This record gives sequence, structure tokens and C-alpha cells, in this order.
Amino acid sequence: MMKKNTLLLITILCSIIVKAQDVSTFVGSTGGFLNATGTSAKFNRPKGVCSDGAGNLYVTDTNNHRIRKIVIATGVVSTLAGSTSGYHDATGTLARFNGPSDICSDGAGNLYVADYDNHRIRKIVIATGVVSTLAGSTSGYLDTAGTSAKFNGPAGVCSDGTGNLYVADLLNHRIRKIAIATKTVSTLAGSTGGYLDAAGTSAKFNYPYDVCSDGTGNLYISDTFNYKIRKIILTTGVVSTLAGSTAGFADDTGTLAQFNITVGICSDDEGNLYVADVNNHKIRKIVIATGVVSTLAGTSAGFYDAAGVVAQFNSPNNVCYGGSGNLYVADASNHKIRKISNVSLSIQDNSFDTKLSIYPNPSNKLSKIQLGAVYNEVNVEVFDVFGKQISTLKHNNTNEISLNSQQFNPGIYVVKVQSGTKQASLKLVVK
Repeated sequence: MMKKNTLLLITILCSIIVKAQDVSTFVGSTGGFLNATGTSAKFNRPKGVCSDGAGNLYVTDTNNHRIRKIVIATGVVSTLAGSTSGYHDATGTLARFNGPSDICSDGAGNLYVADYDNHRIRKIVIATGVVSTLAGSTSGYLDTAGTSAKFNGPAGVCSDGTGNLYVADLLNHRIRKIAIATKTVSTLAGSTGGYLDAAGTSAKFNYPYDVCSDGTGNLYISDTFNYKIRKIILTTGVVSTLAGSTAGFADDTGTLAQFNITVGICSDDEGNLYVADVNNHKIRKIVIATGVVSTLAGTSAGFYDAAGVVAQFNSPNNVCYGGSGNLYVADASNHKIRKISNVSLSIQDNSFDTKLSIYPNPSNKLSKIQLGAVYNEVNVEVFDVFGKQISTLKHNNTNEISLNSQQFNPGIYVVKVQSGTKQASLKLVVK
């Protein structure tokens, strides 16, 4: 019986290892400009990345002043629009951008670009490459329509999928809204620079860099020099702090966590956020429902393709969830687009009513198993790679279980959670 359980566990572990959060270089090499395939292509400080949901990525190649296209299936890189720095509405490479910072898709065949040094939001029709100005003119601050409106260093842009864009207006310390149909620009939240959780223009941000939607009526803001991730409820404009406190590095919950200059942010389809923590050179993950912050990938500054927290980035600037469990990173100072595969750490045999998670994970201290709901008589068993049971825990009427990772040697473990007929197996990495 023990031999059978051991073989079963080894089979499970093999499937985990195959599905590990591996970081690889998707496209790009040294800094420069070259349209080619995979690592033969060249970028110059790529800062923004987004998916069109149809098998392509788009990148703001900032120092090349271009918008590049990547076919995910082949890794082929081409130039969709842009040439030398400047400002010009035209088609394809006849158009000009000036330090484009971020990019998003509306899911209807259009891209929108935060053209940072031109202080404008530009529109690109993907099918034709036609570039036009949706809103913005000279630098300043003015809520009005189209090219009469003013931004000051728009750094981030996202679509809510219902006809609106939201802009992180960095130097104005505000989150702006654009109704695409009318090109009307208004201020959703923010005023002067600072930090204050409040509603609408009573709230304060300190150089908000990026914005993303969760598709359920909320926006999330990477509030750069407040070192926090903020939340805005669209129906009320109420701003709150989801995670982060002072500058530093700590995987924890809510305001106990620490970031060191948050820049790009995106959401997946499972209730998680991913943050490019630029000065920590890491990609962080936030479970929206709990505010739990963990490190998905990255260690110190450098370049190294490896699994999870062994990998290295150099000032990662933005992230994009491309579906199928894959995350794409604009690794600015490495001039590359990196790929993080299988961003979920769970083994897919969960029969609980909610998705379970362990955080922090990897860990070398106290970890917590988040159940998502309260369960009676929860049993936890921990197995090593040889199928040996090394720990058991029992709890009643709980939605969270503490697990002391310090008692385990570095390695990979399977944590089996059971309550009645419900069970799940999770991977725990001890470093």
C-alpha cells in the first residue's frame, strides 16, 4: 500500500514539476531594433505589453518609439506602428510616437497607447495600422473632449470592455476616464500628490503608474511612490488600499506587505493581480479576495531563466496575463519579453467549493493554507517527494490553516487537504 501511494505521489510530483512556474525568454536579446523571431529580435526598453485575445501580443518599445507585434504561436516580431520619435497620426511606420509607455486592447480590434512624452492617448486600428489621437494635446490638466483635453505624462491605460478607457495620469496624480464613443475625458479619482483613501477627487495618489480592471466593476492602481496597490470601485469612486505600506520587500497580507516602486499591473481570470515590482526586480501576485501578497518570480537584479524565485529580472516594467496560465513580462532593462508559465501553484484535483492556495509559496517560514470558506474537521497531511508523510494537522471550523515551513528541509512537498468528501492537493516549495 505504501509503495502504491509513493508511486502515485511521484506521478503527481512529476506533473507539478512539468507545470512549475518556469521563467523563460520569449523574445528579445540585446538592446536595439530588429524584427525577427524569438531571441533574434531586438527591443530597446520595452515598457508595456498586452494581449488581443486572438493569439498576439503588442509591446510599447519605448526607446524605439514603436509599437511591436508578437505572434505568440511563432514568436515572430514585427512593427505595427511608429518610426522615429515625434508626433504624427498616420498609418503604420509613417506614424510617430514619443516614448510610448503602455498599451491595451479593447477586444474589438483596437489598441490604445499611453503616448507618455506626447501627453496623448493614441488609437491604433489593428487591421490597418491606422494611428489617430483619441485624447490629449500639450501637457497640462484639463477635463474636456478629445484633443482639447490635457494630460501630463500618461503612463498607464486600460479598457473596461464596456466602452471606457482609464488612464494613470502620472504627473497629475490622477486617474482619468475616457468615454471612447465621445472622447470625453473626466477625472475619476485623485487630486494633488499625496496619500489619502477617500472618494473621487478627495482621494490622493503619488505618481500612479498603471491601472487595470478586474472585469467586475473595480480598478486597481499601482501607486508608485506610495508603494501601494490601490482599489477604486467604479460605481462610487471610492478609493482604498488593497496592499502595501512603506518601501521594502515583504510577502504578507494587505498593508503588512511591502513593495519597492510598483509599476505595471494586470489581472487574470481567477481573481488575482500581478504586479511588476520594479526596484525589487520581482513579479508579485495578489489574491484580490484576501489581499495576500506573494512573490511569483524573481530574486535580485540580473538575467536568468529559471523556475520562479530562482529567476532574475532587471527592472521589470509591466505584466500581461495572456491566458492558458501564462504571464508575459516587459523586462525593460534586459530588453526582453519574458514568459512565466503556469502561474497557478495548485495541483488540479480540487473538489472543494472554492480554490485553495498556500501563501507565501515558496516559503521558509510560516505559510498559511487559505480555504476560501469555513469548513469543519479539516485534515492536512504533508508528504515529501518519496511519499513519506512528514506532518499532520487537524482543525475545526476554520477557513485558514497555519503551516510551519521552517520544520521542513528545502524542497518540494505535496500538501493534502481534506474535509469530509472534499479534498485537494497543493504544492509547497520550501526554500
